[in-house]
Amino acid sequence: MMTLVVFVLGLSMTGCVTVLEKQVSSNQERAQIHVLLALDYLRYNQFDVARSELDMAFNIDNSLDTLYHAKGLLFERSGHPLEAAEMFRKSIKLNPLNFTAINDYAVHLCQRNSEQTSEKISGEKVAGEKKRRLF
Repeated sequence: MMTLVVFVLGLSMTGCVTVLEKQVSSNQERAQIHVLLALDYLRYNQFDVARSELDMAFNIDNSLDTLYHAKGLLFERSGHPLEAAEMFRKSIKLNPLNFTAINDYAVHLCQRNSEQTSEKISGEKVAGEKKRRLF
């Protein structure tokens, strides 16, 4: 009976080790999972949770271009355009073939240019209205 218990325990422990070995992955894979989770949270405008996931990814492996790409999207969506541009540039520097990051950076730059042009035109209209009122 005792031999049977030891045998069963031995089998179950071997099974656990096998399962654990399959679950362990590289730091890059673990970090990438956190990046993907962050992107999902970002999709639902849950910026704080997304930021937390990106911080976890950064602590595991800060060499992923997708990490900086996701950070750029987070900064852009949360109203920090300068930080967003910096993150997009870092992502593209790490992987010049990340065409999604390149596209998102280009869109970001176009939106910034459009906003700046709009602000400039609005400012000129306001200045013109003030001049007309004076006369």
